[in-house]
Amino acid sequence: MRPPLLQSNPAALRAGALALGTLLPRLVRFGFAGRPSRNDRGDVIDAELHVLLELMNRSGQPPLERQTPAQARASYRFGVDLLGPRLRHPVELVSAEGLELRVHRPGGNEGGPAVVFFHGGGFVIGDAPMYDGVVGELAQRSGCTFISVPYRQAPEHPFPAGLEDALRGYRWIAAHAASLDVDPSRVAVMGDSAGATLAITVAQAQVASGGVVPSLQCLVYPAIDRNGRTASRRRLSQGYILTEEVLDYFTGHYLGAPVDPCDPRLAPMAFPTPEAMPPTLLVTAGFDPLRDEGEAYGAHLRDAGVAVDHVYWPDLVHGAFTMGGVLATPRRRVDALARRLGRALRQQTAPLRRVA
Repeated sequence: MRPPLLQSNPAALRAGALALGTLLPRLVRFGFAGRPSRNDRGDVIDAELHVLLELMNRSGQPPLERQTPAQARASYRFGVDLLGPRLRHPVELVSAEGLELRVHRPGGNEGGPAVVFFHGGGFVIGDAPMYDGVVGELAQRSGCTFISVPYRQAPEHPFPAGLEDALRGYRWIAAHAASLDVDPSRVAVMGDSAGATLAITVAQAQVASGGVVPSLQCLVYPAIDRNGRTASRRRLSQGYILTEEVLDYFTGHYLGAPVDPCDPRLAPMAFPTPEAMPPTLLVTAGFDPLRDEGEAYGAHLRDAGVAVDHVYWPDLVHGAFTMGGVLATPRRRVDALARRLGRALRQQTAPLRRVA
């Protein structure tokens, strides 16, 4: 496969990213990919992203669902390295309960809010170091300390191994907030895609156990409904990176064995006490097959009395969260999200919350 070969050469990746960033606007002007598509709501896809999708389609690379997990991980790493933020901020490594936490500090946040972050990748691909560029930028833009928690991946470690790691990491951070120099009453959880689903299930577990509940959950296009009966799953399941085949690939590897379809760790809307969940900052994207289920979850929480701030990215796809190094629109959207998250956490003055 070509991506893993390029991946071993950081200089080539940097040059490739710069070249791609210069090339996309020109191809947009030349009409390389034709007219940008519209979704079922009439939203128009971002022009540079439209060109990128066409380039990916012409690349000759095998689709993700035809790759082994090892190959898929290498392809995903290549994509994040190529499209993600170019800057790399210092990372502090902290050992905790067998996990190597990755701490990103913005400076000037001593004793301030913290965000426990879980990376995306369908529970199969992705890792915490791969997200250093994205998470480091989030920390700088938000003014909050970000702590990335690694977790075991399927199929080697199927459900619920990854969730167990995520929960263990969050609980350690909550218990050691003072030694990490963050405010124990303002520790949020955040993730994108599979990581957003982990953030939800960590918060649910804390509610159910009577533990320290996150002060806020920030969810970037979470996976909520494994059955996929929504309109966006039907209408956006081809051509926008996260296809129905890729979703099936991730689900098959992650579950590994039959599961209870009503298990709230897999079906968050089955959680019996949604009113006890923390305030929620929710992001959905217009060209994402997970769009409708994410919005349904936001409505479900709002109906239960939870404060929900919904941010809609009408012209972006699933995966745009990690494309801000090359694409201008994702960069602006993620920067704005980070600032919004930082404001929300700095304004929180509620005491440490436990559920009885």
